[in-house]
Amino acid sequence: MNLIIKKASNFYSIMIFILPFFIRLIPEIIAWPYPIGFDTLIYADIILEGTYLQKNLIELFKSTSLFYIISTAINKILGDAILTVKILGPILFAILCYMLYLYSRIVLKWKVWKCFMVSLLAGTYFVSLRISWEMYRQMLGSIFLIAILIALRFQNMKIKLLTISILGLLIVWSHELTAILYFIIIAINIFTYKEIYSKVSISLTTIPAAILFIYQRYNPAIGSIGVPIEQVTSTSWIDLASFITGFLIYMFLPIFPLVFIGVITLRNIDIWSWIATCLIFTYWPLFLPEYSIICWFRWAILLVYPIIFLTIEGTDRLLNIGRKIIWKLNIGKIMVLLILILNLVFSGYYLISLPENQMEYFGKWNNYKQYIQTSMLQNSISISDTQNVIEALNWMKLNIDKENTILVLHEAMYNWARIVARDINSIRIKEIELSSQIRENIEKILIRLSEENMKNGKKVYTIWWINGKGWYEMLKLPSQFKEIQRFGNIGIFQYTP
Repeated sequence: MNLIIKKASNFYSIMIFILPFFIRLIPEIIAWPYPIGFDTLIYADIILEGTYLQKNLIELFKSTSLFYIISTAINKILGDAILTVKILGPILFAILCYMLYLYSRIVLKWKVWKCFMVSLLAGTYFVSLRISWEMYRQMLGSIFLIAILIALRFQNMKIKLLTISILGLLIVWSHELTAILYFIIIAINIFTYKEIYSKVSISLTTIPAAILFIYQRYNPAIGSIGVPIEQVTSTSWIDLASFITGFLIYMFLPIFPLVFIGVITLRNIDIWSWIATCLIFTYWPLFLPEYSIICWFRWAILLVYPIIFLTIEGTDRLLNIGRKIIWKLNIGKIMVLLILILNLVFSGYYLISLPENQMEYFGKWNNYKQYIQTSMLQNSISISDTQNVIEALNWMKLNIDKENTILVLHEAMYNWARIVARDINSIRIKEIELSSQIRENIEKILIRLSEENMKNGKKVYTIWWINGKGWYEMLKLPSQFKEIQRFGNIGIFQYTP
């Protein structure tokens, strides 16, 4: 009997890693040979530079550079920056889902099937998939964060303290948001300890991570610690409150009934500390819009992991209640089945549909496309347009005077220029103030930068969609840009005022 149980447990462990890996691999295969994810293009650019393996320890620890070090090292073996990021996405995602399984098994002490459902939901829910689409550094930090929450329950004190110290450093070295989350959750855990020894010993383990965090934030130019803040602008307080609340509702509406039941029944300090921290920073712009902790929407998205625990807890409770009806099923089981089927339909569309054919929930009904993209089959542009952009950049490499030419590019195109045409002088137009409802006009920035460079004696070009098919709230270019070459839906335009 023990042998059977052990084999069943090993089977679950293997499946818990393999299933999320292959689920996340699906869009990578469909998109082959192109990457998916916006930030993945930036990662590929950094990998191609290869500078992170040339820096000394002081420089490496000054930023959250652990992912860049790992990915650059792997690329030394693979020799293909895009392949490197395409492989790392599914691997990180599978490890993260496995860590969620371990947490529910070791800390929450749930049954195996229930823990398996945690991993399965994390591997299929569209918000979790959205994180895996591009937030590789955040996934890495989250892996270490969940590991440290498991390590807090170790019985051997020496192993426990050493593990927490090391993992704390790795969290801070991985990602800023998960580092802040780590310090807050650990502080709340320490506050609940009754024994003074436990309070002091766990507090001491956070010192190395705290020192690294302060070192990263210290700005020698001003001689003080810099806190990353931004100004969030909106038309009114009510509009911003509605916008933020609407985003939270949008992300978790498909599983809301199960979440609601989980909220009533699940009591766990880690989960509720995580939720409280994310909600505070999500709503922070309402109270201090000029001093908002950076990227409120990322804090909102980070809620998905504790919400998954609440969902599975709600599922378990709902399966055990309800009046029996036909086929020996009860209302609770039918509700669970319908909600899970709905989630699978959503996930299927999100994984395999092109942005041009997206499900209405992710397209027409999605007022938050800058945070939750319409499909996973895109990087900074649709997969269907990627080859055309590459061809446009290759054409420019062969047909322009590089000494007297400048490319003024929206970052969607600039990121590709950094990979395909690094030898052409390019200027990046950044998507400004993602956190704000009121956005700066991209067209005005494009014209201003083009005019400035033309006055300096440069020929100015840009790359964009044709025939009003553009993305990023710029369906077509201003009239000053004249099309000189076309590749499918992508055109090369010259600035001619």
